[in-house]
Amino acid sequence: MSYYNEFTTSNEFVEFHSDGSFVLDLEKYEHAIDYLDKQLESNPNDTGLLSLKGRSLSMLERYDDAIECFDRVLKMEPNNIVSLRNKGISLIHQKKFPEALSYLSRALELVPDDSESLFSKAFVLELSGKENDAKIIYEEALKLEPNNCNILNGFGYNIIDMVMQTKDLRDQNRGYENAKSYFEKVLEIDPKNSEAIKGKKYVEEQLKENIEK
Repeated sequence: MSYYNEFTTSNEFVEFHSDGSFVLDLEKYEHAIDYLDKQLESNPNDTGLLSLKGRSLSMLERYDDAIECFDRVLKMEPNNIVSLRNKGISLIHQKKFPEALSYLSRALELVPDDSESLFSKAFVLELSGKENDAKIIYEEALKLEPNNCNILNGFGYNIIDMVMQTKDLRDQNRGYENAKSYFEKVLEIDPKNSEAIKGKKYVEEQLKENIEK
């Protein structure tokens, strides 16, 4: 990921407007919102600008304001997958899981192989206590992006959740070893990934405890 101290040229603004990635790379959300608000004064119905503003607001944990932006987009473009997905993600943060699931499912009806929507749907299913359903979605997402660290970590923790539901030590150990393999794959890609480090440490502690039983 690239970091910069500040926005400097108009070309940079055009770049992040055109592909949607620049705001996230810069992590200068307040600056981005100021710029987007100025552009929206003359282009109030620009769905690209509104979607970017919503994403930036969401990253600042201003979820109500973010959802308002996504709703404005969806009023004009009901099948806008980016806003459907991002509204779903904002709703997850608000712990409105059934509503989040509805928007993520709508996004996947339009683009079934959207890995970010798949990951987010698996995550909300797991938070809703539907670990087996989440497992199926994680597996779909990994087929599309086998080296995606977020998906690998999510699947690893999903396996842990399912292991915790069984009392058979052999099944537990197989599950923990399986989860460990996903965390280790993340660490091959990103050796400093904190979620993978934490997950690997946890399963190793559980395996050690089971050996001592």
